Amino acid sequence: MIPLQLPTDEFNPGYHFLGRGASVTIKRGGTTVFGFAGATSRGFGATFFQGARAEDAAAALFLDRKLSPKLRFFSRNLFAVRATSISGLEWLPLPRLKTAFSAGIGANQRYFGSSVDFERRWFSFKAVYVAAGDQFRRVIIDQPVNAENIRENLLVSFHPTQFFDLSAGRFNLLQQVDLVHPPLRALVDQYSASLYASGWKLNANFFASKTATTAVTGTSFGLDRTVTRWLQASTGVFHSNAEKSPGSTSLIAMIREVFSARFSLLQEISHTAGQNSMAWGGDFLSNPLSIGVSYQTVFSPFFPGRPFRQVMLLNVSFRPGGNLQLNTSTYVSPLGTVKYAAYGTAFAYRSGDGPPAAAVAYRFPRYRILGQVRDESGQPVAGAAVRIEREMVFSNSNGEFFLRRKKGRPCRIEVMLQEFLVPGRFEVVSAPVQVDPSPENPDNFENQATIVLRRRTVTAPSLGGQ
Repeated sequence: MIPLQLPTDEFNPGYHFLGRGASVTIKRGGTTVFGFAGATSRGFGATFFQGARAEDAAAALFLDRKLSPKLRFFSRNLFAVRATSISGLEWLPLPRLKTAFSAGIGANQRYFGSSVDFERRWFSFKAVYVAAGDQFRRVIIDQPVNAENIRENLLVSFHPTQFFDLSAGRFNLLQQVDLVHPPLRALVDQYSASLYASGWKLNANFFASKTATTAVTGTSFGLDRTVTRWLQASTGVFHSNAEKSPGSTSLIAMIREVFSARFSLLQEISHTAGQNSMAWGGDFLSNPLSIGVSYQTVFSPFFPGRPFRQVMLLNVSFRPGGNLQLNTSTYVSPLGTVKYAAYGTAFAYRSGDGPPAAAVAYRFPRYRILGQVRDESGQPVAGAAVRIEREMVFSNSNGEFFLRRKKGRPCRIEVMLQEFLVPGRFEVVSAPVQVDPSPENPDNFENQATIVLRRRTVTAPSLGGQ
């Protein structure tokens, strides 16, 4: 899985393609070079299995160079059936302001992109403008898993209090279907509001999308309630209207029983077009095996008849022994279909074969920073990247991260969504701007930083239920 990301990808941070071959990464100071030689590949899979077949010869050379603490140069070059070469600059003039621009060619088609990302505790603004050729693609592959943002794209979010959220956005999408058919285009306007009060969560969403063939509107309302510490319930109503098609309405109700921090069950009942259906899921967390099955309703503008689609999200992690960990998970493609991904991790180390060196005294720094990353349902998120000042840490299988500091002064903390070690896309629901290191004390958890994430879909946030 080879990432082909640009700093201007504010709404598409997980762009990648499958490759088969060999790669090398070199880091020296502020420079990182990634090289790949082999072939693009076509992926296919089923539950607990992922395969690929090599297709077209390809070579890649990616460069990132830190010119100053606030300025970074990047270049993405891919040589396959058609050439892609996009370069640009990323500039951070203020701590919460990031700008970037990129220019070049993609699959021999012109490309120019610019972005602005400004974030405060109560307000955030993201804007991207892309000018590209009609046949622009980052890489020629038969099974694309990412949609491109073209023309104007923006998202404005307000968080005046911890009890109320409001957002509005416009997105222009370009989706490659295959190597034969022309890409699909869609314009999506989105408005969302959430209210939290006395254990209740009320959310409302409105979508209006246009494609070359039709226009669709969608409305959803959801109500969630934590009844007790071990019982959660939610319900949602989803209605859509399409040109020259009858309207469609779905009702979904969900109950989750939380028996412990490691085990929960989920039951979901849905009613659509006069038909009832029921689905089961839940979470089981242990050291050798962790399984999570949940459901999500997403809005897909490329399905004009029934844009609201319910998908199953599966996450399985298996540790057979030692430092080996195997994982499989599902994600939602831009076309609203569910795809599978599988990956494994392991590590090894050695201390050297020479004669023992003279003992070197080492003293652990006095202060420490503790933190936890979880999703909105309280489940831990493993592999999340968190930057504390200039150091990067990653959450473990329990969603925890840890860092030692020499001094107790406040440290800036930032969630690095593009650096996550797990597949899928996330957005930050809540996170501290800074954290105070605390002295070493096994019973002191006062300054523990808590980060809450939401798994993102391609064109819409999570709607109703889980």
